[in-house]
Formats: sequence, structure tokens, C-alpha cells
Amino acid sequence: MVPIYLSWLIACVLFVERVIALRKRRVLPEAILTELRNWDNDGSEMAPVFNDTHTPLASIAKVAFAKRAHERSHIQEAMTDEAKREIAKLSRFTDVIGAIAVILPMLGLLGTVTGMIDVFSNVGIQIEAGETMNAAFLANGIWEALLTTANGLAFAIPVFFMHRGVVAMLDARILELEHESAQLLDRISPAPERATR
Repeated sequence: MVPIYLSWLIACVLFVERVIALRKRRVLPEAILTELRNWDNDGSEMAPVFNDTHTPLASIAKVAFAKRAHERSHIQEAMTDEAKREIAKLSRFTDVIGAIAVILPMLGLLGTVTGMIDVFSNVGIQIEAGETMNAAFLANGIWEALLTTANGLAFAIPVFFMHRGVVAMLDARILELEHESAQLLDRISPAPERATR
């Protein structure tokens, strides 16, 4: 039960940390969104607000502004590379929460198996010693062994939903980052108009 409790505690701590880290104002602050939407590619430099924050959107915007003298394809490539680095940071611990959701039932099953081995080993010792097998002892031993599986499953289910919740938040932030990055790219280096027939 101790590994189950520790795994549950770790999952809860990581879940809270990810929920805080993936809040929209931590990834796409409104001040930066406003500056980006108001910037009209008139040759003005990047607003000071970009230098005062280390959010994913600010990092991508800094790269875009630094490369704005280059061709659109180079700007886009630099923004994509920076976005990958930022998404990797946003994704941290997500797989750990998912792994804990998978491991918890296994820990419960392991506890049940080792508990059953212990119970039947003691029963074997009693029989070899010529003692009468105690049915109450056997029932209590099996009950305790099965308790670990029940606890493993009981803790795994909420951790699974924690993982899915974090993944959903992560997906939403990634989509928003992609949208804002695409709009910024179009402002810095407008896409060439397609030839009309």
C-alpha cells in the first residue's frame, strides 16, 4: 500500500503543478496578445512587454521579431523550432501522470499476488505442522490481499482522469499558440497572394 499511496501523492502534486502551468494567462498572457494584435508591421520594434516575460507566446514572438528581415520560410522555420521547445516544456510531467495511472493497478495486483503467496505459504506451514487449517485466518489473509487491488484501482481511476484533463488543457494551449503564431507570421511576413485564373 505504501507505493500506491506515494504514487497517488506524486500524481496529485504533478497534476496541480500542470494545471497551474497550463493556465491561459501563463501561456498566452492577455498583455502580449493585445500587443501582437495591435502591431501592424510599421517598422516599430517589439514592445517592452515581450522582454519582461518568459511565456511560450513571448518566446515565439521574440524569435519571429528577430528573424523578420528574413524570408517568410525562414521566419516560419525559426518559429516552429521555438514552438517545439516551448511545447516540450508545457508537456513535461504529462507522461509521468499517465504512467502512474497505468502503474497503480499493477501495484495493487502485485500486492494481491504477494499477499496470496504469503497466505498460502502460511497455510502450507500449518498443514505440515499438523495443525488444523484456520478458515478465519485464510479468509482474513485473502481479504487483506485483495484490498491492495481494490485500492490500486480506486486510486488509478482519478489519476487517469487527471491525465486526460492535463492532456486536454495541453492540446487547447497548443492550438491557441499555433493560431496566434500563424497570425503573427502573417503580420510580419504576409503570405504571397495566389495567382488567380
